[in-house]
Amino acid sequence: MPVPAYSAAAVRAAEQPLLDAGRGESLMRTAAAGLATVCRRELRSARGRITGARIVVFAGPGSNGGDALLAAANLAHRGAHVTVSAPLGRLHAEGRRAARRAGALFLDSAADVETAAEATAAEAAGLAAEADLVLDGLLGTGARPRLDPPLSTLIHAWQAAARRRSVQQANTGQRSTSHGASQIVVAVDVPTGVDATTGECGDVHVRADVTVTFGARKAGLHLPGGAEVSGRIEYVDLGLDLHPSEDGGPPLDGWPSLEGQPSRESEAASGPEVWVVDDVDLRDWPRPGPHDHKYTRGVLGVIAGSRQFPGAGVLTSLAAVHAGVGMLRVQGAGTVQDAVVARAPEVVTTPGRVQAWTMGSGAPEPHDMMEFLSEAIGTGTPLVLDAGALALLPALLSVATSPLPSCTVLTPHAGELTELLTRIDDEAADLDRGDVESDPVRWARRAAGLTGAVVLLKGHRTLIAAPDGRLWAPTPGPPGLATAGSGDVLAGLVGAALATGLRPDPTDDPAGSAAALAALAVILHNRAGRFARSASGIVEAIAAELAEIEHVGPTGTGRGDTHAR
Repeated sequence: MPVPAYSAAAVRAAEQPLLDAGRGESLMRTAAAGLATVCRRELRSARGRITGARIVVFAGPGSNGGDALLAAANLAHRGAHVTVSAPLGRLHAEGRRAARRAGALFLDSAADVETAAEATAAEAAGLAAEADLVLDGLLGTGARPRLDPPLSTLIHAWQAAARRRSVQQANTGQRSTSHGASQIVVAVDVPTGVDATTGECGDVHVRADVTVTFGARKAGLHLPGGAEVSGRIEYVDLGLDLHPSEDGGPPLDGWPSLEGQPSRESEAASGPEVWVVDDVDLRDWPRPGPHDHKYTRGVLGVIAGSRQFPGAGVLTSLAAVHAGVGMLRVQGAGTVQDAVVARAPEVVTTPGRVQAWTMGSGAPEPHDMMEFLSEAIGTGTPLVLDAGALALLPALLSVATSPLPSCTVLTPHAGELTELLTRIDDEAADLDRGDVESDPVRWARRAAGLTGAVVLLKGHRTLIAAPDGRLWAPTPGPPGLATAGSGDVLAGLVGAALATGLRPDPTDDPAGSAAALAALAVILHNRAGRFARSASGIVEAIAAELAEIEHVGPTGTGRGDTHAR
């Protein structure tokens, strides 16, 4: 099952009853123990032992700094050489005492922080660039991404020193990690300079190799921006009580609203804002049961391809066939139908009932799509609208007497989403592709809210937004997916997921079901593209990937859960 991730406000609200009950010290010790476990594992993997490891701790005054100091004390007791930099001059009292008792060296003078911060920034940065492991415990989940001196000065100096060392290492063949130096950077709960809720990154921010997050997975670690700089996510359970809101609605506290206005001061809800979906969830891909037949397995209609781009229709159709639909009906251009049947003779080209439609890939004729679009809207048939079908959507929305089916999925890339929004949203008249790429969460949610459809925004880190604002965040795919026809394959997979996975029984959350199935389609697309060099190669790998998943039993979460010890 997908894993929930929460806003910073929701996590703080869940922590508060435990803090009120006097369990703050216990929570911190559990968090620090889990953090130390991850650090020990990283050090053993990188250098074979903990003894003699050089560790630099950047510690702030809050609980994250306390977690970092307690974990550092644990490592110092095991023989690591620990140096602490406190650029804000204040430290968590218990954490500071524990680190001092364990033999840690402190660089900064809390008595004269303004003088000490500038004087020690260069020294701390140089030590960090030479360290085996750096612990980032500067700020917590409530901090804004914009950093001011002395933190911005320190991080900028450290990253410059790391880059210089990386150049030196490149000449000697030494290993380099994500931030450019050979040391490992471990962020405490969230990297400094990253918004824990939205994933927004400030101009200056920490780039971690591993982020150890406590109590609940933070939404911003899995969204564009934050996900690129958080590294591998390790989770430490603190026993927080996080449940969906009573009315079943989306608990979106801490998020920009659909209009883009901040709502951080509203009362925190406790349900998930983001569902994180990865390879292990592909076990939930719809599969036929022993009593299924071709109709109950799902019938998908496809209108894709044209005389100019017949291959798009072939790729979309074959993707759906290999993904396991019970029957595929291909409509539209006769040349496309012939090409598809030549590759998959089981495909049907006569009209008939379907459980879902996929249309728009490869510029099919608008009149071919409009006929079936109007019928689908009238009957509430699930839809996947790609490329050419997206171009028809503004006109369709302006004249339709019924809303889009609640299980409609739009599959634009950033350019197509920009074009759609400029045509249906007066407030987005001046929107350009760069705006969408710089804030994909906002604009995907905006489009979903305006159209009433699920929006699957394609990109390096594909994002899925439901009309009520909830988000699904599939793990990213390989670079090889950036190839002509890859989007056509994905459209076929999403259609197959809707046709085979949605049940005729009414559900309280049809859009959520469609979004979850679309996320599984993204994961299958990612896996099939691991070794492919073309869209045809992706198609050919789909059935093999599903067969592999079917033979894999439950072997754990695969999501980096860390048990403190």
